[in-house]
Amino acid sequence: MINNIKEATAHIRDILTHKGYTIRFSKRVNKRRNCIISTFAHNGQFWVIYKKDMFMSYANQFKNENGIGESINEGVLRFICRRKYKVLICYKDGKVYKIDPCDWLEYSYKHNTRRTTNNGEQTVSIPISKLIRWGN
Repeated sequence: MINNIKEATAHIRDILTHKGYTIRFSKRVNKRRNCIISTFAHNGQFWVIYKKDMFMSYANQFKNENGIGESINEGVLRFICRRKYKVLICYKDGKVYKIDPCDWLEYSYKHNTRRTTNNGEQTVSIPISKLIRWGN
């Protein structure tokens, strides 16, 4: 069981090492809620997100969508996309999924899955079917 971003980062570092990557460094970012893992491989920069649960009310929030989804702060996703990081999402069960951040952003605009949360945060969402199982 993965309980926080620190444990998620260690889990993903293990997977990357097993896949043959050599880790350069990892650094907590975004108010220490996420982590960047940098490797020596070409295009080996990963943005790690830890989530306890998926976005269960996805279909309720977006009437033209079905099932469950995932969401992220739009500004953070734009930054990730510009920097060309690969997004890895680790859930508490240890399963890891990947998604291209630019595809996530594009989907949210095309399917109108953007919203402002109760605390004023602009988020963008995708259905869980767009995530690809990775590493384990």
